[in-house]
Amino acid sequence: MSRHLSVAKVVLDNPLPHLDRLFDYQIPEELDETCVPGVKVKVKFSGRNMEAWVVERVELTSHHKKLSDITKVISNYPVLVPEVLQLCQ
Repeated sequence: MSRHLSVAKVVLDNPLPHLDRLFDYQIPEELDETCVPGVKVKVKFSGRNMEAWVVERVELTSHHKKLSDITKVISNYPVLVPEVLQLCQ
């Protein structure tokens, strides 16, 4: 992947309706190749380790503070198909 798309928009793997939106996370350089739309990742959210799905990669974020890093790519290959990713947006 390209380093200029270093922000991932993710949807948390969580059933709570108020968390049913996209969150921005920084993609560390060492995860650049494997952190692609459709893969499952681990992120820190409110101090807890949570699983999430990468929906898309973007260049910029509207978030004003420093982004948290994605900590791990769980699935080495995209699991979600493009149609499902569109529903997440």
